[in-house]
Amino acid sequence: MSTKLASWSAARPVQRLRRDASGERRLQKSRHLSARTATNAAGGGEEIIGVVLVDHGSRRSASNEQLERFASLYASATGREVVEAAHMELAEPSIAEAFARCVERGASTVVVAPFFLSPGRHVQEDIPALASEAAEAHPGIKYLVSAPIGLHPLMAEVMDSRLRHCLAHVNEDGPQCDVCEGTAFGCELRRG
Repeated sequence: MSTKLASWSAARPVQRLRRDASGERRLQKSRHLSARTATNAAGGGEEIIGVVLVDHGSRRSASNEQLERFASLYASATGREVVEAAHMELAEPSIAEAFARCVERGASTVVVAPFFLSPGRHVQEDIPALASEAAEAHPGIKYLVSAPIGLHPLMAEVMDSRLRHCLAHVNEDGPQCDVCEGTAFGCELRRG
């Protein structure tokens, strides 16, 4: 069954940081597709897209909590209503559990999105196998394993933003970032 994207008029605006002509960073509103913007080509009914954000998983609960916080941030920033965090291994919820939660919340299509930078073995083999197993428990639900983050152009902005924040923290006594705050981990300027 194929899907067609509905018009952009159903999308709600989102604020994004963009550089203007002078290089200044400014918030701009843009349109994006909401979680309910795909229509079923056969029946014309709305299709709800569920998103499962998957990381590797860690024995450290603080590391796993980062993905949960990102899932909340992603849902808020995109307006997607059905977003779940999952860990490939070592922690709960599993891909199968998050997939099931998406279906329980009304998703008719589930996108399993690897929160990985490169398409290594986990992205090419392990996550697709786990997604396939999860989908078997939900006949009629379509699913897709998306590409990892990879070399997306916005990653350069993300990296530079983090770098500038860390430099401000160590050189100007700025605040710790959300990753380091409350942990023993943190930026420290050292000499070789």
